[in-house]
Amino acid sequence: MRLKKILTITAITLVVIIGVLAAIPFLFKDKIIAAVKTAANQSLTATLDFRDVNISVFRHFPQLSVGLEGLEITNGPGPFEGVKLVKCERLDVTVDLFTAISGDNISIKGLYFDKPEIKVYALSNGDANYDITKPVPEAAPAAESSGAIKLEYYEITDGKILYDDRSLEMIAELEGVQHSGSGNFAGDLYDFVMETDADKLSVNYGGVQYLSKAKAYWKATLGMDMKNMKFTFRENEMKVNDLDMSLDGFVQMPDNTEDIIMDLKFGTPANTFKSLLSIVPGAYTQDFNGVQANGTIKFEGFAKGVYNETTYPAFKLHFLVGNADFKYPALPLGVSDINVDATINSPTSSMNDMTINIPKFGLKIKAFRSSPASSGRT
Repeated sequence: MRLKKILTITAITLVVIIGVLAAIPFLFKDKIIAAVKTAANQSLTATLDFRDVNISVFRHFPQLSVGLEGLEITNGPGPFEGVKLVKCERLDVTVDLFTAISGDNISIKGLYFDKPEIKVYALSNGDANYDITKPVPEAAPAAESSGAIKLEYYEITDGKILYDDRSLEMIAELEGVQHSGSGNFAGDLYDFVMETDADKLSVNYGGVQYLSKAKAYWKATLGMDMKNMKFTFRENEMKVNDLDMSLDGFVQMPDNTEDIIMDLKFGTPANTFKSLLSIVPGAYTQDFNGVQANGTIKFEGFAKGVYNETTYPAFKLHFLVGNADFKYPALPLGVSDINVDATINSPTSSMNDMTINIPKFGLKIKAFRSSPASSGRT
């Protein structure tokens, strides 16, 4: 009987707790919506709007989830006026439950973007449409606010991102993006842990198409020094189509200067010639798995120094291909005996000191038929 009584009391208690948690969104909905809009309007020059609000205490328990349905962030007056920086089906803003109940400095902890379309534009004069935070005068007293952003985690599900930078003459497009990032974003010194998986990545730089709808994956831990604007690459796992890559070092962007200081090392830790072939635009087709390919590759290099409008960092690239060959199943011609040894070395900030050395470059093209076929050498 005692056990039965304990179970009954426990069940009733759980029902009451669940009922209270379910009622919280309705009891504090107006207060939470007001806090979210107030925090946005206080800090943004752009317009934040949404169609409806869905509040739940269970979606990201133990934090309260405020779902903004049909979210849009539209650039305000200026060169990007009317451009939609962000448009997504729903943005879940997670709020600390206890601060939401008390109403005392409601704390925003996480952002979850569902099917977002993000369009980032940067002009050659430095103007960018993502620069939407209001400047805070140094001498201005701290204003009291009913909301605070203490972001620790964000996530993008099935996203689409466009990055168009006219100053770099670069356009990057990503589709089918799954991305997450975590860290103490309110701090000056912290580790940023991120993971990105994209179904399609296209990169055009200086009018040259380097990647076209390639699959991309990047998992990394970056050391963030916000006071000195220094970002250090630590643990890295990168892959484009079938090609594994590595990246180490740091990038720094000091205040009040256009300089970008870098000390980077990059390369391919271990790959076959077929993995290199997979990143060539147009080569990664539906029948790529059936491609016959052999041989090894090695690619490594570094960039060290200052980059700005007039100065380039010192850099070196070394590319090596050994005894490689490939043939597509639907094509009669194959390529064999591919051997390349090439080095580009620029030891100073002046391009006049750059040297290009290619002691070895050769390949054979021949038809694969039942009868003997002619071959040529290039």
